[in-house]
Amino acid sequence: MEINKKALLQLYLIDRKSTDKISKELGIPSTTLNRRLKEFGIKKRTISESRQGMKLSPEHRAKVIKTLHQGKGKDNPNWKGGVTLREAEIKKGEPKQWYRIVRKPEHPFAEKNGYILEHRLIMEKSLGRFLKKNEFVHHINGNKQDNRIENLQLMQTQRHYGKLECPYCHKEFLVN
Repeated sequence: MEINKKALLQLYLIDRKSTDKISKELGIPSTTLNRRLKEFGIKKRTISESRQGMKLSPEHRAKVIKTLHQGKGKDNPNWKGGVTLREAEIKKGEPKQWYRIVRKPEHPFAEKNGYILEHRLIMEKSLGRFLKKNEFVHHINGNKQDNRIENLQLMQTQRHYGKLECPYCHKEFLVN
C-alpha cells in the first residue's frame, strides 16, 4: 500500500490521531508508519504534546479540578502526614518489602526530595542524637515496616547477619 505525505499530514498533524490508530486504519505495521513519517520529515509528537487536547470524562475532570483547588501538603485532604513507602533493596527472588519514609526536609540527612527513612528517625530519637554515616539500623524480625524501637538494632556496618560486636558495650550477638 502506498502512503503519501498529504494523507499522513492530514491524519497525524491535523486530525491528531496516534500512530497506533493510523497504522490500524491503514493496515500497516507501526514500524512502517514511523519510517514513512521520518522519510517525509514529519516530526513525531512528544508524549506531552500527544496528550494536549485530550478530553477527560466529566467525572475525571471534576476530580482533577477538585484536587488542584485543595492545595498542597497539609492543606490537601489526601495528606497522610508526609509518610509514604519506598521499595527496599532485596535479593532476587525474595518477596518485595517496603520501607516507611517520612517527609522531614529540615533533617540534615534528608534526601533531595525531603524524605528520610522512618526507622532511622526512631533510632535517632531513642539515642538523642543524629546517626553517623557509618551507623545502620537493622530490623530484627526482618519486617521493614515494623519500626518499633524494640525491633530496631543499631549496627556499625551494613552487614546484617552473622556474629557482630556492639561498638559501645562490646557485647557479641548473632544476627540472622
